[in-house]
Amino acid sequence: MSHTLFWTDEEGSAVCLVELPRVQLRFVPGPDPNNRGLRLFSKEFGGFYLLNRRGVFDPEAPGMMPKVAWQEATGDPRATDLAAFLAKMPHAVVLRSAAGAIRILVTSADVTRPNIKCKPFSTDLVVNRKILVALSGKTFLWDFHESGSLLLTSSLSGTLYLSLLTLLHRDYTACARLIGSVGFDEGISAEEFRLLKMTLFSTMKDRHPDASALRLKLVLALIAHNPKHPLLDPVTWLWTFSGVRALVERA
Repeated sequence: MSHTLFWTDEEGSAVCLVELPRVQLRFVPGPDPNNRGLRLFSKEFGGFYLLNRRGVFDPEAPGMMPKVAWQEATGDPRATDLAAFLAKMPHAVVLRSAAGAIRILVTSADVTRPNIKCKPFSTDLVVNRKILVALSGKTFLWDFHESGSLLLTSSLSGTLYLSLLTLLHRDYTACARLIGSVGFDEGISAEEFRLLKMTLFSTMKDRHPDASALRLKLVLALIAHNPKHPLLDPVTWLWTFSGVRALVERA
């Protein structure tokens, strides 16, 4: 997520604080509520501690399948559903409370999907954390629903960022549900503007018809709010429509 500082006691024998200054987060060691050793507890989100997400993506996890290792680590039967969400956000961490509530904490860093010639349909992401210093909102915190089927966002910015990650992961069906809930009742903030711009333009090379339809759905929400919004540049969108038309004609 960020550069990390480890603070020890005066003797230097034990870590007493883990600090992520770029995203203004702090964690302190404490006993696991289920007596599984030590955990790092968040000072910003009381009662929540960090979980190790490594087992989700580690095919060499000794003695068990990765999802089983993850389920054992969390004690949560929704492990497979949680892994599916985490696959969309390599820069996220998982928080869990003693009561079993799970949240996903992710930085609001810029994300792009690199062009990889040998993997034309890749979902790999490049995360640019340098911008975090200049942002007022450095993280998003999403509740993992009890059903395991969705993440609960508490702001329009959070919904836009989750939509961006989902679209970059090429999960068009899930992204459609998210963008369908986007609406602008008031003025668009600087953070929302940045996320809208990323969603509309950093995914432009994805010419899948569903991806184009999702961008256009977001444009319609913008038009309903302000037909003269600066993001609605006619030249840019003429190029987009041309790309969609070319795909349809080739099909």
